[in-house]
Amino acid sequence: MTSTNTATATATTATTTNTINPNTTILNKSERTEDKLGIKLFLGKTKPWSGLLKQRFSDFIVNEIDEEGVVTHLKDVTFKEEAKKEVTYEFAPEQELEKLVGEAKTKEFVEFFNGPNKSDAKSSFLFEPNDSKEQRTDLHKLIKTRYQLTTETIDGKVKVWPEANTKKKGKFNERSWPEDKSKYIQFVLCKENRDTMDTISMISRMLGTSDKNFSIAGTKDKRGITTQRITVYKVTPDRLANLNQRLSTQRPPIGLGEYKFVNQHIRLGDLMGNRFSVVIREIQDATDQDIIDSVESFKKTGFINYFGLQRFGTGSIPTYEIGIAMIQNNWKKAVDLILDPREGEREEATKARQYYKDTGDAKTTITMLPRGLNAEKKLLIALKGGSTNYQDAFYSIPRTLRMLYTHSYQSLIWNLMASQRIEMFGFDKPIVGDLVIEEAGVDYVTEEDIKNNRYTIHQVVLPLIGSNTQLPKNIIGELYIKEMEKSNINLSQFTTKNRLIDLRGGYRKLIEHASDCTYKIFNYDDFTIPLALSDIDYLNGSAEPVDVPNGKHKALRICFNLQSSTYATMAYREILKTSSDMSSQINMISKNVNSNNKSIIEKKRSLENETEDKKENTQEESNNEQPLKKQNINE
Repeated sequence: MTSTNTATATATTATTTNTINPNTTILNKSERTEDKLGIKLFLGKTKPWSGLLKQRFSDFIVNEIDEEGVVTHLKDVTFKEEAKKEVTYEFAPEQELEKLVGEAKTKEFVEFFNGPNKSDAKSSFLFEPNDSKEQRTDLHKLIKTRYQLTTETIDGKVKVWPEANTKKKGKFNERSWPEDKSKYIQFVLCKENRDTMDTISMISRMLGTSDKNFSIAGTKDKRGITTQRITVYKVTPDRLANLNQRLSTQRPPIGLGEYKFVNQHIRLGDLMGNRFSVVIREIQDATDQDIIDSVESFKKTGFINYFGLQRFGTGSIPTYEIGIAMIQNNWKKAVDLILDPREGEREEATKARQYYKDTGDAKTTITMLPRGLNAEKKLLIALKGGSTNYQDAFYSIPRTLRMLYTHSYQSLIWNLMASQRIEMFGFDKPIVGDLVIEEAGVDYVTEEDIKNNRYTIHQVVLPLIGSNTQLPKNIIGELYIKEMEKSNINLSQFTTKNRLIDLRGGYRKLIEHASDCTYKIFNYDDFTIPLALSDIDYLNGSAEPVDVPNGKHKALRICFNLQSSTYATMAYREILKTSSDMSSQINMISKNVNSNNKSIIEKKRSLENETEDKKENTQEESNNEQPLKKQNINE
């Protein structure tokens, strides 16, 4: 068990220095080191070594694992339509129609169907009103299946549109969806260096449908190549397949495939986990045997199931500080933490923030805000007109973003307690008073359990503090209370009917293991050559990466499966025995800069700052993270 050597972070305070205006008050950037966020220990005792993560997008490949344990792959982007079955009918369509609407109306409709009006985009045919929903449904089916026309109900009347109606031109007609087909299509998306929701928005625009019709099991990292399942409502497989030609010209490219009809849409959390293929380049201070020892130790011991750094936000103000203010019911402070000027932002963002702080003019401030500050914009819209109801203003922030703040605080406490539990009692076995997970739920470890070796350390869980959770019945439970007291928070504040905050909590395993772990060590000269292949690479027939004997540089490619809600960064942190924060990685690599990685280091420095003036717009930028959705050991 080893402790990291990370610097102590300074607390968020106010200062009066700023290049824009000497009188501008800005919130200092709160340093999020691993130590400050409770990420302090390693399980294995192998020697530490350094390496460069995500030097290329292909160095971080993620494939979703569905609820049946099957790894999702994109193997086929084409769609082969099933041969239509020949349908035979007992009666002619006119005979069927006459039974429903009578002889006279049938004659009128047949004249419309066969006449020139059908080619008129403005023409339509209206049947007589019918109070029977069952009969109207039969009429809709008959017109769609026997005449292949579009129908809708207006004030109890079935209205028929001709195929030439320009209202539907260029768009898929939902009303003509085949009766024998499910309304949901599942497909596989493979993307590179793209945000999940941005990619879905682009696809929805190309299809001319709303992005609300798409559903996913969880967001995937932007900086990497990711493959996941998506469902969409009433978009035919051939339309999705036809997008591939346009998407393949995008840079970087996007691939869609593996289309199938399904009975329901995917819901958030509908996955078992993810398979990661990670390449660690520019390995320093390690022989091949050192690397092998580290990986084998990792496979044996697992890793502490810490929440990774990205759980706590990328902006200047950690999300948990806003969460603390929310739990304390201090809504003005929570709003101020979101809206006040802060260190490290673009000049235009600081000017907009300071203008609002000085004037309270929300309407003008909205026009000054740069793109990306979505939470700020939502709050300002709610505060227009001089409103001071800060709690109600918080309702304007999307629920998934609001939950980030309080969940971040719960995660911080969990990390701190996980380090305390292992530092005080090790990780070889449970102790009396620990919480363990069983099929029936959560239970406490007793003296009798210890004597009978009833549980292992892999069943031990710690609570994400909330109204539905229990604390360990040992000193760790007491430390939970003491840690919350530092933020002036007590257990009673987690029992609330306030819909703005979700404080039910849950349970999370203390130790996690990666499964199906494989690895290979490479020597190489050219850092631009991929050492791991994505699904799109395989579709394009790319050759498998090969080792270059006596190559100048060393890399490790390691592949493993992780359960949902665990962080890949915490897994490869355990392998390297080094900190996962960006500054630590830059410092390590800078010790031995070469022509290959000079530009990469500069790029990483810019990446460290590029999101300081953006807010997290989805539930997480995750390395396999899902939001707290129920009382579950992985959440």
